[in-house]
Amino acid sequence: MDSQERCSLAVLADTEGVLRLEQQAARLHYEVLEMADTFDDALSTLRREKLGLEAQIKLCEIRQLVHAQVSCVDNCTDRNTQELSLLQDFDKREVVFIEKRTAKM
Repeated sequence: MDSQERCSLAVLADTEGVLRLEQQAARLHYEVLEMADTFDDALSTLRREKLGLEAQIKLCEIRQLVHAQVSCVDNCTDRNTQELSLLQDFDKREVVFIEKRTAKM
């Protein structure tokens, strides 16, 4: 084989190598694009889940506040009833003391 044939074979081999590398680069580029799309889809799914969970948390917080308010109203009603009962007892005692004092005068 003469030097011109060797040179032609070397150029052909280099060309095949370049083509192989270009194909590999194209395949890798496609894989990167696919991974990016998959990542974007997963990120969108996570964002939707996050919004749903945040909505559930807000709903639970609202329920907790409403429950706390109802409990507070119930406790206040119980306390008010107890206070009224105590005031009525004090009023009865006061009437008795006033009658005793008036009787002594």
